[in-house]
Amino acid sequence: MAVIAYYLSSGVYRFQFAAAVKLRFLLSIAADPPIDEVIERGCVPRLVELIGDHVSYPDLTFEAAQALVIITGATLEQAKVVIEHGVVPKFVELLASEKHDLQKLAVQSLGSVSAQSIACRDLVLGHGALTPLLYLLEKYSEPSMLECTILLQIASRTLAILCYGSPPPPLDQVKSVLPTLRKLIHLHPTVGVLGNVVEDACLALSCLSNGTVEQIQVVIDANICERLVILQRHTQHEIVEPAVRIVGNIFRGSDSQIQVLIDHGVFASLRYILTEEVRSSILGKTCWAISNMTVGNRSKIQKVIEADIIPPLVNLLEDENYEAEVKWEAVCALSNATLRGSSK
Repeated sequence: MAVIAYYLSSGVYRFQFAAAVKLRFLLSIAADPPIDEVIERGCVPRLVELIGDHVSYPDLTFEAAQALVIITGATLEQAKVVIEHGVVPKFVELLASEKHDLQKLAVQSLGSVSAQSIACRDLVLGHGALTPLLYLLEKYSEPSMLECTILLQIASRTLAILCYGSPPPPLDQVKSVLPTLRKLIHLHPTVGVLGNVVEDACLALSCLSNGTVEQIQVVIDANICERLVILQRHTQHEIVEPAVRIVGNIFRGSDSQIQVLIDHGVFASLRYILTEEVRSSILGKTCWAISNMTVGNRSKIQKVIEADIIPPLVNLLEDENYEAEVKWEAVCALSNATLRGSSK
């Protein structure tokens, strides 16, 4: 490692390149990668410096960036060392590279950094990563570019991470993502990698819709409700669950906001899940979404009753095949309706 550190600092391209290749190799294949030794030998500032001149030395940038991606995805303490040496603005700059492989590494690293903590997420947002990331998502979700599915998937996951967390990022900072998310949830076919992208987009929307009436309205204004109702009947539960979560969030909104979902047939989709679905996680989330309606005013409860949602909830309670968590959520939905509804 001492030799690698020496050559990384040599200032001679061929020595730096060889050292970066060797370092990346060691970090990639080892069951226990020597990240702490890399840090102790002072390699991190050199690696960060080497990704700065990606136009003149793209191959060297690629090798250095791969090593940094591994470190940013390690422990929080190890990632902090890389962050403190200024890697975030360097990777944000790489998002605008003309090299597809460098874009991919930059997106991956920024996602890893953002996933480390809320402070790290906000740091990435603060360095302006969202705008170039959205550009890449718009570009690679075009039909002519869908062969670049790996980058699209990594970018959609990074976008979901940037929308996630408690406290959430300020809505004014992230609401620009909504047109892109609307485009992503309409990707077809919703299987394989493209299915994963749709899942990430739904996860991001579930984060953005989890808030005030004002936040919910911003999401509704993005014109996603019709597609959302359709996705609730999807065969891939990784898509259905966040889609139902978004519905549950909107059900905590105003009557007019809920009406938008009703107009697009949300109750038919929820009833379909309650009668046809067997996966406990989705059934529990569906009952939770309904309880967000029945905890509201009498008008909301009446809409649930008129949609014939109560009988399948009762059936869940009577069926011994369902887990206690599902039954508990069904009890909550029914008890809310009983306590808050009218005697009629």
